[in-house]
Amino acid sequence: MRWLLLSAFLLAACGGSDEDVTLETEGTVPPSAPTEEPLAIGTTYADIDTLVAAVAPEAPDIEIEARPQNDGERRIVIVASGYEDDSIAAERFEISAEEGPDGLTVTALDKTHRCYRGDTQDWTTELCP
Repeated sequence: MRWLLLSAFLLAACGGSDEDVTLETEGTVPPSAPTEEPLAIGTTYADIDTLVAAVAPEAPDIEIEARPQNDGERRIVIVASGYEDDSIAAERFEISAEEGPDGLTVTALDKTHRCYRGDTQDWTTELCP
């Protein structure tokens, strides 16, 4: 139940803003920062809201699961779906991140997607038919 509430809160927080965003720490990505490849190992995001906004800024539906790991890192799984796309049904981002004074620094990531068409509904990195 706690994660469901967190997911709803984070989804509501992903909306755009007309306000100027100032970087407080070099290398920290604000929620509305435009980048070519917003998710990259070594990038620090101010918080989980910022990470979600960078990962799936156009996704109408977002599910988030975040769990602390035994090694001190946080494992975050973001599933973005509802795109107006005729091939990709959803994208899944599996992220490991270290929590530090500047926010969450991505240490590992895996991006897969699910296709609308084809024989399988498995997550894949292959092109959709």
